[in-house]
Amino acid sequence: MNCLLPGLLSGAGIGCDGGGWAGTLALVAALAAFLAAGIQCWQARRGGRGRWVLALPVLAGLIGWLLALSATGLWFSREAGREGRHLAVLVDSSASARRTPEQLPTTLARVADRVGEASRTADPRDSASVLFVADGSVAVHPGLPLASLAGALPGLAGQKGPAEGNSDLAAGIRAAARKVRDAGGGAILLASDGLQTRGDALEAAGEAGHLGIPVHVLPVASPSPGIGLMASHLPPRVAAGVETRLRLVVANPLDRAGRFKLRVQLNGEGTPVEAEAEVPAGASGAVSLPVIFADRGLQFLDIDLTPAEGGASQRRRAYTLVDTPTRIAALGPAGWLAALPSDSYQVERYGDGQPFALNDIDVVVIDGVPANRLAPGQAERVAAAVKENGAGLFLANGPHRGRDEDPTVLMGYEETALDPLLPVTSKPREMLVEPPGRQVVIMVDTSGSMCGLPLRLAQQLGAHIVDQLRPRDSLTITSFASGYSDLLRNVTMSAAGKAEARAKLGSLSCGGGTNPNSALERLAVKNAQQCGLFFISDGGFSLGARLPGCMTTIFAIGQTENSVNREMARMGEMHFINEPGAIGGLHLGFMQPEKRSKHFEPGNYRPDLLLPGSGLLPDPPGDLDGNAVTFVRDGVELAATRPHPVDPVLAFLDSGTGMAGVFTTNVPAAWASGAGARSVKGWMEHLVAWPQRDRYVFDLVEQDGIPTLLLSLTVRDGRVPLVEQVSASLRTANGDQPLRSEQDPAAWGRFRLRLPAAPVSGAAMLVLRETGPDALDREQRIPIRLGTMADGAPAVGSEQWSYGVDTALLTALAAASGGSYDPSAFILGGAVPRPPAALPLWPWLLVLATALYLALIALWRWLP
Repeated sequence: MNCLLPGLLSGAGIGCDGGGWAGTLALVAALAAFLAAGIQCWQARRGGRGRWVLALPVLAGLIGWLLALSATGLWFSREAGREGRHLAVLVDSSASARRTPEQLPTTLARVADRVGEASRTADPRDSASVLFVADGSVAVHPGLPLASLAGALPGLAGQKGPAEGNSDLAAGIRAAARKVRDAGGGAILLASDGLQTRGDALEAAGEAGHLGIPVHVLPVASPSPGIGLMASHLPPRVAAGVETRLRLVVANPLDRAGRFKLRVQLNGEGTPVEAEAEVPAGASGAVSLPVIFADRGLQFLDIDLTPAEGGASQRRRAYTLVDTPTRIAALGPAGWLAALPSDSYQVERYGDGQPFALNDIDVVVIDGVPANRLAPGQAERVAAAVKENGAGLFLANGPHRGRDEDPTVLMGYEETALDPLLPVTSKPREMLVEPPGRQVVIMVDTSGSMCGLPLRLAQQLGAHIVDQLRPRDSLTITSFASGYSDLLRNVTMSAAGKAEARAKLGSLSCGGGTNPNSALERLAVKNAQQCGLFFISDGGFSLGARLPGCMTTIFAIGQTENSVNREMARMGEMHFINEPGAIGGLHLGFMQPEKRSKHFEPGNYRPDLLLPGSGLLPDPPGDLDGNAVTFVRDGVELAATRPHPVDPVLAFLDSGTGMAGVFTTNVPAAWASGAGARSVKGWMEHLVAWPQRDRYVFDLVEQDGIPTLLLSLTVRDGRVPLVEQVSASLRTANGDQPLRSEQDPAAWGRFRLRLPAAPVSGAAMLVLRETGPDALDREQRIPIRLGTMADGAPAVGSEQWSYGVDTALLTALAAASGGSYDPSAFILGGAVPRPPAALPLWPWLLVLATALYLALIALWRWLP
């Protein structure tokens, strides 16, 4: 019976929500009422009442049954029950799950107990199947009613399963999913230790979840096969050159003490460390070995354990992240490098012409050293380190010596191997036949002090600028006094656009105070190569905004060099306009740039910050002294420029696998401390391949001898960074090899990186790129050591040595498919879900039970 109904009725579109304890209580009450009515009937017959009283217990039982049916939430639907549900039971029968004679029968008994509720409440249309999984899968019971499942499971222990050489949970999950799909829907119950040695069970569980098939997981631990590694611990981050401890836990399940030999080798190279120890019978023992790592990046230890009395060896590989101070090779004075903390940076200084190796150098700094004073071949070696090894290069021009027309330090690198890596060049670009469209802004002071002739001069100036614009240029006209107003906004300078611009300029009127700061603030992030600002004012204001990102031309109305507002003067190129005749012959540098005859532009200035908030320059910046005249290359990250003439000051460019930066003037000595020191540190963090060295923790999962790196983001500011995806690749001399990367559904901020099936031994670069709200804006390039495992010794993850339970994997399987870990009995069974259009029957059953009860009372009172 199902829903307290005979099977014939329960198959006719009738179902229930499941009565639970209420239905059971109602059924017990119905039975008690039947017995009580029987006793009352017997007493009434002895008292002489008619035979009709024999109907009393029948009616009482019927009333109780109707109440019990009401408690189950009975319903009817024409669409219900066309297909039953299917439960595919997948039982791990690999070598680790059959290690002892009683292991598999015990597992089947546990599964039978867990599905008992599902069997008891099964609909007649519900079905089940049982599959064993090891090196593949076999259906040991391809189909049976779900109601019979619990009773059938214990008798399957003797069934022949698949080969035991591996544990391919993925194949089993896919086979079970096909069973469920063919039956019309349902779920999978996996009973396993989770110690897969082949396939990708997590991927298979995700596929089942996409089909709407949850994988419920019942964890079953496997015993140890003998003396073996139970756990290993290598700190996730260690310092190079500092002794650390490898800690191992070795289990001995035997009834006698056992000795074993350990052999540990670093990165598959050099002389291994060996030790021998003993573990008492039936106990576990701890072993600790000293190890010292050199260099930096992801490195590994190969651990081999061999029983002293003979037997197969066991091996395990453990990865750790080796950290070293950022190594900087410095040429030239570079006194500002004193800003770097000595515990995180190691500065190695080299003299003129002194060669140096670049194997472990993170950044090469050249401060004011001409190219002809480098050691022979050094430029080529530095270029190779930047392009191929991810090193950084920072070239500062330093103080200029000689005339402004003499070559600068930067010019000396034009014919070297470093020139293509630099973000700037001393050679101007060829003029384009038709320069691209420009964004022009005219800001006009309309305060009270501009009334009369100053305002008329401003209007004539504006008209003169409009006449020089092309149809592809756009114009914005802004007037400012106490506030500001856009009279024209991004209008293209066609004939109609120019006419509208002249009309707006002619409509200007004066009055009020002077405050251009709000209007200037909007232009702070503009690109100086495409945006030109023409600023017209008599200068009666205090500048409080950041300098505009546009190339700025200042027109000082009614002012002289002695009386002009100094804050306004440092905004850009200055022109003094005191009479109408001075307008016609004006040369506007933004429209027609002057040919540069100098290689060095002298004079003090305060640079414009194009990346405010980046920390790459102090904010506000101090004054700098001159700059080498350079021109930016394509794809450059331009951080700062000189206001006028607009020349690059600080720029960066990705070059191969590394990055190069240029500072076109002398780095102030004061930047060895204070706000300047923070900027110097920012340069180095920008240039090194692996700046965020404490961002990740790595662990290793071995499968068929192929390692999978588990990357976990570390907690920052009390939470795990919001990173949605981490793409990864291995960068070697042969190019980039993409790695399969997937988010671990069991833990936020953890990702699985599948290393290649046949890794190349030696060093490589692990390149990580993040996406998400808290993602780093630059890729992380982490040195990594790769190596194949030694032949002959089975891995810890092999079927021969698998034992315990992989809780992390089993939890992830359940989460990836929408299933549950260690599910309750009610999750696996229960009533058939109610269709949306189902008609509730239980209210009618209550009415019928009430009517029968009233009829029973009437019969009792009225019939003799």
